[in-house]
Amino acid sequence: MSDFRQFSEESIRKIQRDHSRLKAMSESIAAHQAVERRESDVVRTVTGYTSTNAANPTYPNDGNTYVVRLRDYYFTETAGTRSKTQAGNGTRSIVARTWDGSSLVENTPVICDLVYCVGKGYRWWIRQVITGDIFRVKNTTGSTLSAGAVLELTTSVATPTRYAIVLNGIARAGVDPPCAVLLADAANNEIVDATTSGVCVANVDIIDADNTHARVVPGSTQLRGDFGGWARIIYKPTGTGVKSCVLHVGETRTVRRKARATTTVTDGSTGSADVFIDGSARGNVTVHYNWMTGAGNIANGSDLFIEYFHDEDKWVVVGAECAT
Repeated sequence: MSDFRQFSEESIRKIQRDHSRLKAMSESIAAHQAVERRESDVVRTVTGYTSTNAANPTYPNDGNTYVVRLRDYYFTETAGTRSKTQAGNGTRSIVARTWDGSSLVENTPVICDLVYCVGKGYRWWIRQVITGDIFRVKNTTGSTLSAGAVLELTTSVATPTRYAIVLNGIARAGVDPPCAVLLADAANNEIVDATTSGVCVANVDIIDADNTHARVVPGSTQLRGDFGGWARIIYKPTGTGVKSCVLHVGETRTVRRKARATTTVTDGSTGSADVFIDGSARGNVTVHYNWMTGAGNIANGSDLFIEYFHDEDKWVVVGAECAT
């Protein structure tokens, strides 16, 4: 084995310099590889809601960076239990940004991911879930509502964007209003998910066991069973009364039915008629003779065509066998 002392001092210094450069290169490569491994990797995930804190006491009305007040969400580990997620008091907060540039209204529930940004360090990013026909509705009825309640949509809580739509909801009051079914329980002034179309579950006051539809009753937040209306009943339990039903909401077509008068239908007023489905009488409804009037009353027992008009929330006579 060669004696190290046989090398000149200059050679030793060169070896030391080469060793230092190799060590630095190795450390740089290792650091770069570590950055590549952690780039865009989620380091931590937390849950909370957009809010304010002492450093940022005013909620921003523009931009896409927010204070997120954290909550320690939890649930009781009992299979089959259905309840809203419980939460702590939200004393801690972070600052996070929506990755797509969208704006959020205050008190929007969010999930935030801590991600390493190359050259910038760690940042919190709001993970937003966008689902086709699901958006947010604020319960402004003054009462606590259960999931499945139906609300008329009115003004916007904040300027809508493609990814952030929050509308105020009231008990039906307007003429042919847009409506939505709440997908979660909502205290007064609470903002929750809702839908205007598609399949959902809601309580319906079934009037007749053969009801095929549910309509939005003026002044109410509960759907009412009928043979035409805003929601098509896909499944309902047997019997009458308030039932938990599977619905396809957002029906906008005018439903026409065959019917037979069971009372005199007064010209310019109303009467009663049995609705026929598949050739059999399935239930009795009030019919309105308020269009193409002036020909006289329609006799009891006359065959009719009736249509359900959403804007009027009425069955209207559009054809009759005869008038007296």
